[in-house]
Amino acid sequence: MLGCAWIRDEELTEGFIRGPIPMPWLWRASRLPGRAFQVGVLIWLRVGQRKSKRVLLSTELTKTFGIDGDAKTRALRYLEHAGLVCVERRLRKNPYVTVLQAPRPGPEHSNNRIFAHSEEN
Repeated sequence: MLGCAWIRDEELTEGFIRGPIPMPWLWRASRLPGRAFQVGVLIWLRVGQRKSKRVLLSTELTKTFGIDGDAKTRALRYLEHAGLVCVERRLRKNPYVTVLQAPRPGPEHSNNRIFAHSEEN
């Protein structure tokens, strides 16, 4: 075990991230600075494991993937300002994070096949 009480070694080597993860959400997160995209993916990992849009994001989990506590805090701030998550901060405790629906891409993406396909479904 990697010192993380939240996930087992098998989940790291054989697990998966449950979807669907909306493409507009991923696209928007991928344009954010720092480790925001990686933290976003870990949030979706938790969402799939807990089957809830509101999850506890532990520093132990992020450290398992090479993201320290300060980088996690900055990434959550970027995700929150982008309108992708709502963060419930707690003094000296791990935050609760709620995944929000990503704002729709603007007209500059109307010719993008990825977004055109996601809007058809």
